[in-house]
Amino acid sequence: MKILKICRMFFCLMLSFLCLVACDTKPQQAPITLKRHSNAIKIPFEDRNNNQIWIPVKMNGVSMDMLYDTGFNGTVSMSLLELQTLAKQGQFSADDIIGTSYSSIADGSIVGNGVIQLHSLKIADFEIKNVIALVSLNQEAPVLIGREVFSQIARKVEVDDATKTLNITPW
Repeated sequence: MKILKICRMFFCLMLSFLCLVACDTKPQQAPITLKRHSNAIKIPFEDRNNNQIWIPVKMNGVSMDMLYDTGFNGTVSMSLLELQTLAKQGQFSADDIIGTSYSSIADGSIVGNGVIQLHSLKIADFEIKNVIALVSLNQEAPVLIGREVFSQIARKVEVDDATKTLNITPW
């Protein structure tokens, strides 16, 4: 009897230990592939048209410059021209179309947009997978990258006008 009691106690202790180990949850990893070489990452930018910050990015592997718009709360906005560029290079297909939406632009008017999924958005050493992007029917619309993208990869973003760099402090 005594041995049976000891075995039960041992079994209960082992079961409790296994439950504690199994319940040790780790925080979910963000949908970002980050290769970091230092704490702060400096992205060179080009200043166009009086304080516009244009940074080099890769959308679905295709290189282009995007305007960092601190007033744009979304992720990415582009015109049909950029979408055609992606399609011509085999980096966009009908399967990537999500639907349509409406948004308010800087002048207060409401515009219709296409909604697509980008498989990859790469900024310097940061790569974000499955990014929802808006496609404007306006061919003159700039390619915008908004605050939502940077909120996923950085706790702090600073513009250094003296060195023409966008300084990103990752999470």
